[in-house]
Amino acid sequence: MHITIVILGIIVTSLISGSQLRNKNVKIKEICAILILQMGSLVIGSKLLDLIMNFDIYKGQDFITNINVGYMFYGGFLLAMLLVAVYTKKKKIENINLIVFNNMVVLYAIWKFGCFVDGCCAGINQFPLQVFETIICLAIYVGLSLTKNDEYILTIFGVERFISIILRDRIEIDDLIVNMLISSCLIVITLAINIRQKKLKSKN
Repeated sequence: MHITIVILGIIVTSLISGSQLRNKNVKIKEICAILILQMGSLVIGSKLLDLIMNFDIYKGQDFITNINVGYMFYGGFLLAMLLVAVYTKKKKIENINLIVFNNMVVLYAIWKFGCFVDGCCAGINQFPLQVFETIICLAIYVGLSLTKNDEYILTIFGVERFISIILRDRIEIDDLIVNMLISSCLIVITLAINIRQKKLKSKN
């Protein structure tokens, strides 16, 4: 069931990104390439990170079970950001990476609902943290987009992820460290980029 909801999230996110990129006058061929690269990387990267972190669990399960569960979002998120950034730089497509990366927050919100349906990622003393994350992430995305502060979406998303990881009832120490480290890096890097861009604008 989880993989079905993930696929639904991919479709929704692709439609949003495709529409926004089209409004930026990006060619249809390049939009398709970016979306295929992004979404393929998200699925493959998230599965690979989970495989690395939880290899012993995979050895005792059948193929269908292994495909349907076990996706660590950050693995796909990082791989997608890297490959999309490389592609857009090679194709000299400017000012669209933020759009593509921000929309991954929408995918994550849907992704977490899939976690709730499958009963994974835990909660807080029976409180459905996954559903709460879905609502919060959508609020971050919509709120900052409507107020024209979309450059802070990934930063606030990183903060939300950091806090939610700490609050989980059940999480392995290795998963905790990896997720907290990536969240911290996301917060610091996106803040640094925003500060630098504001300084450049003020000079101009």
